[in-house]
Amino acid sequence: MAARLGTSVAQAEKSAERLFELSAWRDLELWRTPRGSKQELEKFIEFRGLNYLDEALGRGQGAILCTGHLRSLITFFVALASRGYKINAVRRSALKVQGPIGRWLVKQRTLVGNPNIKFFWMNAASLKAAVQVGNALRRNEIVVFLIDVRYGAETVAVDFLGERKMFPSGHVMMSQVTGAPLIDFFVYHPDESFRQVVELQPPFHPSSDLTAGVQRTFSSLEAKILRYPADWVWFSERELWKNPSD
Repeated sequence: MAARLGTSVAQAEKSAERLFELSAWRDLELWRTPRGSKQELEKFIEFRGLNYLDEALGRGQGAILCTGHLRSLITFFVALASRGYKINAVRRSALKVQGPIGRWLVKQRTLVGNPNIKFFWMNAASLKAAVQVGNALRRNEIVVFLIDVRYGAETVAVDFLGERKMFPSGHVMMSQVTGAPLIDFFVYHPDESFRQVVELQPPFHPSSDLTAGVQRTFSSLEAKILRYPADWVWFSERELWKNPSD
């Protein structure tokens, strides 16, 4: 993994140590953040580039926010909702295959059931999530896509962390269809404290080249991961990302 991220062994060890620190902090966040006040949240999180989001929403077509699985997404969602933004997130519909204990754990460790954030459950055999996304954008709301996943009906080959893999293109397709701009963002800890920074990039509208649009979002995500690797949640199952030849 160190070689894939382009780091030395010493850098990888330091990142691993920081990873465990942030993992422990995330467990505290899961319980503290949804219960905290707006004033308390402001002490832990800083938004940079929020004007880009406001400009996009000012055009009345909603906004599609793209990122990967990050350790501080819970705080991001709650803090953004506390500022009055209407947030929706696309997720894999895994609840149907989990038992009652698994479903309970998901609800405890995520924002499922939170009245301020809606989840659209993706199912490869259904267009329901796509319709929900389109409706949310027409209401001029925010839709968040976590793009570093290995599921999705429409996948394309892109370069990511030194490999060429197949990834979903739904976020770009929805932008092309609805006219809503794409905004890449990343949540990271800039120093050894637990202070968080949300950095939003300028909005862009993808061209008709679907692969180019997907590649742009992954290149943006990769640049942040290489700089702040401990803030990215990596799972061993991601090794199962499909190769273009599979």
